[in-house]
Amino acid sequence: MPDFVVQNSANGDLFYLEVKFRADGIFSFDEHYENYPYHNAWFIIVSPNKIQAMHYNLLKEKQEINPRKNLSLLKINNFQINAELLAEYENYAQVFFKSFKKEKE
Repeated sequence: MPDFVVQNSANGDLFYLEVKFRADGIFSFDEHYENYPYHNAWFIIVSPNKIQAMHYNLLKEKQEINPRKNLSLLKINNFQINAELLAEYENYAQVFFKSFKKEKE
């Protein structure tokens, strides 16, 4: 099952979301996703620096999400993300990742 199912409030479209946390901000498909059944899924990668997204179809084509790419949620028209809220959540992610770094030290 995907992590979330979200609905566009304007047109009712449904989207599956997989949320992954990556300290290095890198995510690509591996053998775990060979038979992934939700082809309408978006993969949201939360890292210390930003929150990015890529659709299943692009990841399946061996593309990857990494910090050098600009795959902002703001670019996905179907989600209608508020830029101020996204910035707020990216700040939360920074605090979240910093708390783990301090525990290791």
